[in-house]
Amino acid sequence: SPNYSGIQRFLVRDNWRAYEGIRFRYRGEGGAGNLTPQFRNDSGYWETNIPAPPAEWTDIEIPFTTFHEPPWSEQGRTMGLTGTTELNFYVGGAAGGSYEIDDIELYRTEE
Repeated sequence: SPNYSGIQRFLVRDNWRAYEGIRFRYRGEGGAGNLTPQFRNDSGYWETNIPAPPAEWTDIEIPFTTFHEPPWSEQGRTMGLTGTTELNFYVGGAAGGSYEIDDIELYRTEE
């Protein structure tokens, strides 16, 4: 729709409790809207906003602690990381452009 676009991927039900966040590479051309990574699990939908990607491939790590409930979602839940079934990426903004995302993975800090 105008001012809004995204991609949704359904996952095999998974437990992300052993991980601290998600990381991936991204780049873009044109567009000025933030990128919104979002996931859905047993506790609801969770999302965060990151800046529009630069033209060159850039690695980014996003801790789960930065994710929050979307404004349209029921509020006041506690985020859990079990039963994850979706990973989505959305872009908002009036400017056109293209974004690429690659090498998506979960991460944890090794001791």
